[in-house]
Amino acid sequence: MAVLAATIIPTFSDSTNEAKVSSAKTNIGTLRAVLALYKSGHGAFPPNNGTVSLEVSLTQRSDRDHTINASSGVYGPYLQEFPVDPFTGTVKSVTNSSDQPIAAVPAGTTTGGYNYNPSTGEIRYNYNTTQLPASTY
Repeated sequence: MAVLAATIIPTFSDSTNEAKVSSAKTNIGTLRAVLALYKSGHGAFPPNNGTVSLEVSLTQRSDRDHTINASSGVYGPYLQEFPVDPFTGTVKSVTNSSDQPIAAVPAGTTTGGYNYNPSTGEIRYNYNTTQLPASTY
């Protein structure tokens, strides 16, 4: 019985990890597509500053100048809800919202959330392990 458990439990854990990695990759792909759609309507990528977060910009209606306008905004919403972090089960805030290039995420980082550059629209997952290397996503 112990031998059977020793064989099944690691396989189940690997499947769970693979599902989380797959979900993270899907989330990034979705966000990249939505950012391109946002830019095509607004003429620029969404801001991510103290006034308006990326999460709000993508889940609310807005005017061409990026002003959130729930009642009569012409653009959006682009997402019904911002993607949940598959590793933590929560919506993690976006970091690195400056116009600087996204720095490499140090190996072993498991913070989650997203790194976003509003000038270029570059977005990456803030996670760097062997399962989900930062250079890829």
